[in-house]
Amino acid sequence: MGLTFGWIRSPQQVQDTELASLRADYQTDYILMVAETYLGNGNLEWAEQQILILGGDSALRSVQQAIITAESLGYDHLDVETLAKLAGAFQGTQVEP
Repeated sequence: MGLTFGWIRSPQQVQDTELASLRADYQTDYILMVAETYLGNGNLEWAEQQILILGGDSALRSVQQAIITAESLGYDHLDVETLAKLAGAFQGTQVEP
């Protein structure tokens, strides 16, 4: 005989969830992952497309905001540096990843 609990609910499917609805810390994590991938593949256009999915008006501004958030949350300095490298690439001050 199986046990049943009235308070356990079956999982509900999440629909229409947008990356833009993520909290700022999760958006920062996402942008950091994009930055790490950019450093591996050097594809700045791809990185820009991925960041614009978050709904910002420019990829550079989104990365700059991610740097601010990362610093305020105490991210490791290497992670902040990775974000800064991507920002530099968007600004044209960094030629290669």
